[in-house]
Amino acid sequence: MVQISDTLCYQLTKNHHAYLKKRNGRTNRTGSIQFSTEPGNLKNINTLKYSGICKSQTIDISAVADDANRQTVQMTLLVASKAGVSRGSASKRTVPLKKNVRKSVKTMAKLTNLSYRSDLSEVALARYAKVKAGCAVANGVKGGVKVKNGRA
Repeated sequence: MVQISDTLCYQLTKNHHAYLKKRNGRTNRTGSIQFSTEPGNLKNINTLKYSGICKSQTIDISAVADDANRQTVQMTLLVASKAGVSRGSASKRTVPLKKNVRKSVKTMAKLTNLSYRSDLSEVALARYAKVKAGCAVANGVKGGVKVKNGRA
């Protein structure tokens, strides 16, 4: 496999890839917006900074089911190899975030701030908070958002 730069990869795939979701705006003034649902894209926006396909180092925060069918949060780091060749599962580092929120945030900050994509540390914390809240609703710990019908 040939190693290419992140920017060249993004320029080749920015308008055409399997994870791209194009949405039209409601008016002519707002225009259209492009979302991307690939793993490793923390904000689901189709830009080079948040791309999970084209970046050599990515952070993915997702909910997974554990042994007791409860939703837990895990953080996956894609580590680029020195040879430039993807090694499959050996290039991924998975960190489960099962402890309380304070310890999980400390672990995430330690992994992201030092040398690994420090520009995404705040975005990763925001994504963790949303995924953690979704896991609490899925596990039945908290109730979901109540939908209002009619007048309040």
